[in-house]
Amino acid sequence: MTPLLSAHRHCYWLVPLLCWVAVQACSSKPDRSPSIGFAAEGGSRATAGKGATAQAGRESAVGGALDAAGTSGGGSTGGDAGAVALGGESGSAGSGAESGAAGSWNAEGGQPTAGTTQDGATPICGAAQVWVDGAALAISTPAADRFGSITPDELSVAWATSSSGVVTVRYADRTTNQAAFDAPRSLVGAFALDRAAFSSDGLRLVVVNADRRGFTEFTRASRDDALGAPGIGPFAAFEDYAQHTMAAGNSFADVLLDPDDKVLLYSEYGSGVVDTVHRTRRLFSGDPWSVGLPLVAAELQSSGAQTRRPTGMSADGRTLFFWDGLLGIERAGFFDFPRDSFASVRDLGQLIDAQPNADCTRLYHSGPGVSSLDLFVATAH
Repeated sequence: MTPLLSAHRHCYWLVPLLCWVAVQACSSKPDRSPSIGFAAEGGSRATAGKGATAQAGRESAVGGALDAAGTSGGGSTGGDAGAVALGGESGSAGSGAESGAAGSWNAEGGQPTAGTTQDGATPICGAAQVWVDGAALAISTPAADRFGSITPDELSVAWATSSSGVVTVRYADRTTNQAAFDAPRSLVGAFALDRAAFSSDGLRLVVVNADRRGFTEFTRASRDDALGAPGIGPFAAFEDYAQHTMAAGNSFADVLLDPDDKVLLYSEYGSGVVDTVHRTRRLFSGDPWSVGLPLVAAELQSSGAQTRRPTGMSADGRTLFFWDGLLGIERAGFFDFPRDSFASVRDLGQLIDAQPNADCTRLYHSGPGVSSLDLFVATAH
C-alpha cells in the first residue's frame, strides 16, 4: 500500500468530526452584546436597496449581532405623546422563540411593557426622562456657541464659534463634574463651523476641515496639557476617498465619536444624497478608520438643504440624538436592537446638538441665550 493511501485510511474519521464541528458552530446562539453592532467596514461595500446593507471586509469580527438583512426603514414615532421608553426588542429578526419574551416598545409613548430589553440589558436612555430646561454654562461666549461634544465623564467639553468668517474651536476641562470648567483654551487652524468631537478620555479632539473634505485630529498626553499640533491621525482613508472617489460637490460634516471610541458617525452631503448619516467601526481604539456606509433610517434622511445631523450617542449605543432640520428640533432615536432602524423616536425640542453624559442624566447642548446661542446642560427628572 502506498504511503498516501495509508494516510487516507488512517484519517477517514476526520471527515465526520469536521462536519460535527461545523454543525455545532452554525447552531450556536449568537452573541447579543448591548452595542448597536456597528461593523467594521473595509474592503468592498455594497448597498442592497434602501432596506438592506451588505458589508464586506472585517465586519464579521466585531460589533455584536448586526442583522445586516434587517435594516429596513424607520420605526414608529411617538412625537410628544408622553415619554417614549425602550422596553424590549420584540420580533427582532433571528430571535426565534425569544421574540417578545422581554417586553416591547410602547410606540405611542408612556411606559414600556417590561423593564429590560430582550438581551437582558436596561437601556441607559430608555427610561421616561423629562428634560428640564438647562442652566447656561459660564464658559459661553458673546458669540454664537456651536456645541461640539462632552466626554461621558463630563470633564472635557468642546465647541466652536465664528467671527468675521474665522472659526475658532474652543475646549475646557475640569476636575469633577460638579465643578466649574477651567478657562477655555483655543485651537489654531482652518476649521469648518461644525462639531468638534472629543474622544471619551478627553485626549483627542476631531474637527472638520475648512474645505469639508477631511478631518483633523489634535492630541495630548493628559487633560492637564493643551492639545498639540494637528494631524490626519487615523483619518487617512478619508483623505484618500476625498481625493479619488468622493464626488466633487460632496462634503463631510457632523463628526461624532461614540463613547467606546470604536464607532464613528459623520455626514456626507451632496446633490441627490438622501441617506447622509454614515457610520464606520474599528476593532481597537487607535486603529485607523475606514470610510463608512450610510445608516439607513427614514428618520435620518435629508431633503434638499434640510438635513438630519447626528449629535450624540448613549454609552450603550442604543440611543442616537440628532438634530432634525426638517422639523427644527432635536430628537432621540431608539434603536430596534440589533437592527439599524429606529423602534421609536422622541422629540426633545430646542436642545440643539444635544449629547448625553455616561448615565444619560444630563444633556449638554446649545440653545438660545442672552444675545445668541449659548452652551447649556439640561437635567433629566
